[in-house]
Amino acid sequence: MKAIIIDTQPARLEALLLRLNVDITVFGSYADGDAGIAAIQQELPDLAFVNIDLTGIAALDTIERTDQSVIELIFISEWATFAFEAFQVGASDFLLKPLQERDVRRTLDRVAQKIHNKSLIRNAYPILKNLLPRLRNNRVAIQESDTINYIPIRQIVRCDYEKNGWRIVLKNNRSILVPLENDQLEAQLHQFPLQRVNATCVVNLIHVEQYKCREDCLILQNGVDVPVSTALRSQVLQHLSYC
Repeated sequence: MKAIIIDTQPARLEALLLRLNVDITVFGSYADGDAGIAAIQQELPDLAFVNIDLTGIAALDTIERTDQSVIELIFISEWATFAFEAFQVGASDFLLKPLQERDVRRTLDRVAQKIHNKSLIRNAYPILKNLLPRLRNNRVAIQESDTINYIPIRQIVRCDYEKNGWRIVLKNNRSILVPLENDQLEAQLHQFPLQRVNATCVVNLIHVEQYKCREDCLILQNGVDVPVSTALRSQVLQHLSYC
């Protein structure tokens, strides 16, 4: 992993990473917040440690415009109150000073897994790109009482998980409630470009018009907004780039 450090004592953090013997190459250490943020935007590292005490809250808006589908951001501060602002702009994690080795290692383990997963997705992109036209034309078999409906995936806007099963919302505003015990349908709802965006909703990404970073939500072409969970944010943003 390639990393950039912005901190009041970047050499100390770099030494801590060296002691942890993690697979990180630090190719930029900055005690100047503006210079560090400019380096993040220019270099697009895998990982960036950003001290909010040094950069200031105003810098968060700048960082928010960085390509977060590429970079994992770990914010650092001596004040726990900054944690909320950090996660609002898509931080992968927040570390409170003085840094503890166990906390840093735990964070790096999580981030390394996320970076690895994104790498797998990028490598799979040529295959997905070739398959996308065929996948969009696939159909889902949905049983409704004594009738089986064969619905093209492109007609599905979103699928909401309710108490009694999945409610499939279609482009024509028709909806179909599928019983919870229909496990086969649930498996079909997880094929690209259908993407789970939170615990209770699957969205057809071809019907997404906007992604609002501050609110962490998708705006669909029909005007409906759908929240995106923190755990799925990177995956959703990555898959949106394929549509």
